[in-house]
Amino acid sequence: TAFDGRYLYQIAAARIDKIDPETGAVVASIPAPGGGADSGLTWAEGSLWVGQYRDRRIHRIDPETGKVLRTIE
Repeated sequence: TAFDGRYLYQIAAARIDKIDPETGAVVASIPAPGGGADSGLTWAEGSLWVGQYRDRRIHRIDPETGKVLRTIE
């Protein structure tokens, strides 16, 4: 789970849900870059960072579209 100061983000299998913490409602979903193989999530520098332990990768993704902006191997 990650927090951007307003919303929570939660890995849910092959997607990442954006959640309103006040209501618990899912307000949006984006595809997870690992298609279900993601193992960690954090918020930094205005982006979501998603880790893939088995593939030894960290992806910086756009929180609105899910587009991979950068990959660190």
